[in-house]
Order: sequence, then structure tokens, then C-alpha cells
Amino acid sequence: MLRRILSSVVLIPPLLLLLLHAPSEWFFLLLLPVSGILLYEWHRMLADDSWVDLAVSVFMAWVLLANALLGFYLPTALLMAVFLMIWFFFSMYRYREGQKVTGWVGGRLTGVVYCTLPLVLLLEMHQLGEGRWVILLLFVMWGTDSGALFFGKWLGRRRFAAQISPNKTVAGFFGGLLFGVAGAALAVAWFSLPGSWIQMIGYGLILSLAGQMGDLAESMVKREAGIKDSGRLIPGHGGLLDRLDSLLFAAPVLYLLIRV
Repeated sequence: MLRRILSSVVLIPPLLLLLLHAPSEWFFLLLLPVSGILLYEWHRMLADDSWVDLAVSVFMAWVLLANALLGFYLPTALLMAVFLMIWFFFSMYRYREGQKVTGWVGGRLTGVVYCTLPLVLLLEMHQLGEGRWVILLLFVMWGTDSGALFFGKWLGRRRFAAQISPNKTVAGFFGGLLFGVAGAALAVAWFSLPGSWIQMIGYGLILSLAGQMGDLAESMVKREAGIKDSGRLIPGHGGLLDRLDSLLFAAPVLYLLIRV
């Protein structure tokens, strides 16, 4: 647990400075390696050790991010259709009878969608001058993770979604919601976010719930892959995907809340 806390303490201050004061180009430069690492860990869970496949996935991710940063705004549906055709093309030259093509293509395209499109939405929010909203999201995710950990260890008795993640408990789930709301309250108090307190509490609940669903989704994929952690990049947290799984589900929800 100490390693988890120390890792967060080291990472949080520069990230907050980046979101509040740095231009979107700097945020974009941060997201490039983040997307690459996420996709590396995703391909690891697919048991895909092909560097060519990984390079194609990373290229697709960077195209999506650059499209958002540079303002090309090619329709996402068009880009995803092109990416789908590229993956089918790659499957053709290695196809063997009996191979599950749809599973092979679907797994890699899902990785690009899952690991990259939420980052694109975060970049767009930053470009629109809404970096403080991204900070709200981070505070809710940090609060949710901490609450689930503490309440789960202290009060956890009854299992929650044990077929997916045996360590999840009902107490941890509600503790995560409580601390997620507390994280939203801190973000509102410290960074002068617009909106009423009731609205922010609602945002905290919704984002915390989305984040916990994201955590379960990644646990389900890891369970299928037969691995405990997506990687070993961050001490005490496993891989980067283990750390950002909640955010990947919650980022689209935040975008909907503030932009629709």
C-alpha cells in the first residue's frame, strides 16, 4: 500500500501543473507515450507478441490524437472504418484455415478504441480550456480508488462481482462512491469549478460509478488472459492500464456531462 501512495504522490503534482498551465501541445506529447504503453499492455493481454501489430495499433492511436490536436476533425467513424480495413488486410496475408479472423481483428480494433478514444476526449476538453474538468475527473478517480481500497480492507466481507474480481467487495464499492464524491468536493473547492454543489456531487457519483465499471471491465479482460496485472510499470499499481482503467470508462461520461 505504501508503494501505491508514494507513486501517486510523485505523479500527481506535475500532472496538475500540466493540466492547469501547459498548452494542449504539451498534453498531447504526454498522451503519445501513454497511448503507446496502454496499447503495449493491451497486446500483451491478447498474447500478441508481434511488434508489427503493436506498431500499427500505436500508429492508429497517434493518428486519432493528432487529428484532435491539429483540428483536422476527420470523422471518427471514417477513421475507425479505415482502421478496420487495415486490420482485415493484415489478417489476410497470415490467414490459415480455422483461424478466428473476427476475434483477431476485433481484439486489436477494440484495443485502439478502448485505449485511445478516451484520451482523445481528454485532449479535446483540454483544448477547450476545460483542464479543470479533467482535474475533477482525476480527483474522483483517485478518491474512488482510495475509498475502495480502504473500505474493502477494513470492512470488506461480502463479495461484489466475485466471478470477475474476487477481491472486490460491497463495502469497497460503496466506499469508492463515498470517496469519489469527496474527491469531487475537493476539486470544486480548490479549483473553482462552475456549477452547484448538488451538481458536483451528482457528477462525483456518476463518474465514480463509471470508473468502477471500468475497473471491472479490465479485470474481466485480465481474467480471460490469465494474468494478474497488465504490466509492472508503476510500483504498487501494476501496469499503466491497471492505473487508468477507471479513467478510460469515466472520461467519455465526463465529456457527455459537460459538453452535451
